[in-house]
Amino acid sequence: MLGKAKEAFDLEGNITNEGTINFLEQCLDNFIQYVGVVSKLKRPKPIEPEDLDCDKPIATTVTEVDHDDPEWVEKVAEITGAVSGDTYVKLDHGILTVNQIDMFLKAMPFELTYADDNNQFLYYNNAHQDPDTMLAKHVPSQSGSRMSTVHGSLPPARMKNVEWVIGTLRNGNQEYVRTIVPGSPEGVINTHNYQAVYYDDGSYAGINEIVFNFKPWLDWYLETTGQRPCRRKRSFCTGCN
Repeated sequence: MLGKAKEAFDLEGNITNEGTINFLEQCLDNFIQYVGVVSKLKRPKPIEPEDLDCDKPIATTVTEVDHDDPEWVEKVAEITGAVSGDTYVKLDHGILTVNQIDMFLKAMPFELTYADDNNQFLYYNNAHQDPDTMLAKHVPSQSGSRMSTVHGSLPPARMKNVEWVIGTLRNGNQEYVRTIVPGSPEGVINTHNYQAVYYDDGSYAGINEIVFNFKPWLDWYLETTGQRPCRRKRSFCTGCN
């Protein structure tokens, strides 16, 4: 190869083979495109301390009632004239009554919560009569509360985790954060999915948390696809010899 190098160039040092020229040009074009793509990759933004006390009201914050008031929902409903019952609500692609929306959300096979971009805990789908049966325990008096109050029983180290999740989603570093809670009882894979919610302009609007037991879903999938846990490997298989 090197012995024929002289034959590949003319007297001015230019490559003479047209195929080689085209190949090298293509390589350089691909490299330039690669550099352009890589240079635009978004680097994670540094996470600033989160205000979990709701001290920065947003446009939808109701300031007349203390966030931690156990009757926050009832008092704010009266102040705002919030609709209820069989009153119709126009949604993005449909019209439902408030009762239908409640039924729809309670029928979801998850525990759903929503906290806005002011870190105010506004909603959970109260489908459980007994909060102790929930994977992420909530009670009606928590609706409207500060996130610092909702998670007030956590030790400081875990509160830092709460701030990290919110900050990560607020910055757009990730669109979701997913975790499995350790120490769950037999037959339970306690899965928490924190999904960022966005306003129409793309700015951060809060967190939609989905909590569910992943184990029945996993068992159903393995049974449906003819798979099962493999005793020889830390994976799943259709059968071992």
